[in-house]
Amino acid sequence: GAFTLFALLSIVSYMIHWTQDMSIAQQVANDAGSLGAKFGRLLVCEGFGLGSLCLPVLALAFTLRLMSKLWRWSMVKTTVLSLVWMFVSALALAYVDSIFGPGVVFGGGLGGYCGSFVSKWLCSVIGVPVTGALILVVVATTLAFSSSRFVRWLVNPQRTVERRAARQAEREER
Repeated sequence: GAFTLFALLSIVSYMIHWTQDMSIAQQVANDAGSLGAKFGRLLVCEGFGLGSLCLPVLALAFTLRLMSKLWRWSMVKTTVLSLVWMFVSALALAYVDSIFGPGVVFGGGLGGYCGSFVSKWLCSVIGVPVTGALILVVVATTLAFSSSRFVRWLVNPQRTVERRAARQAEREER
């Protein structure tokens, strides 16, 4: 519980105060203190950018499972999906940031140094458009493994729309 709160506070506070936390001359503005600023910088700037928010989610899942059995999903699946989404989101956000943004948000870009490094490497090896297509395939594949609803929509999107319309009509009748 305590690590979950510390990690979440460190990451969110770093995202808000990252310029002050990175400055040597100023006092640390991170709400979790100097250790929180270092931890936030490690995860957000030098690690996975916005994808680092998956770590507190994973820690929360472990806490809920251990303390109260409230987490009803498989811990193996939760762990694998959290770590995969952390990397995939870092890669996708770094790619988008390299095309549309200045790449300096949070000190390491939206995807952190990890996502930026892999994105730049892929762009240099297979080209920018192919990297974008590959990232789309990876995101779609990750969504497919994460959610059975996504697979149903992907296989037959018209049926999903029809079901939604039928449910809406049923609600209106009541």
